[in-house]
Amino acid sequence: MSDLANDPAFGPPLVRGVWQVRLANKADRADILRLRVSAFRRDPAAIDTDRFDAQCLHLWVGKAGQGPSATARLMVHKTPEDVLGGYAAQFYDLTRLASSGTPVLELGRCVPHAAKPMAMRCASCGPELRGLS
Repeated sequence: MSDLANDPAFGPPLVRGVWQVRLANKADRADILRLRVSAFRRDPAAIDTDRFDAQCLHLWVGKAGQGPSATARLMVHKTPEDVLGGYAAQFYDLTRLASSGTPVLELGRCVPHAAKPMAMRCASCGPELRGLS
């Protein structure tokens, strides 16, 4: 996870009301992983990390001064080989997508049920606010 507050890959935090989306930093790692465990594992003592985490940007979504309400993991695939070596390629045939020759953004998200409506609206505003859509 990046330690930059205003990483050039993401920029400064996005703010909508009390909600914000920002790049997670190393200090956020434990909270982000706990959130993923609560969403994807039955055992609260489990670990939810994999070999892709180090290659990804991780987003922190929540209210300032509180722990994260949601998170997203972003991986930019610049080559066909990157697409075919990504997380989703373990489960899906991405050959056609890889052959497009264009960069691909792989997005994995984690939003516990109670936070879904506002956290997802806040997270989804990012590309529009950045002019990337």
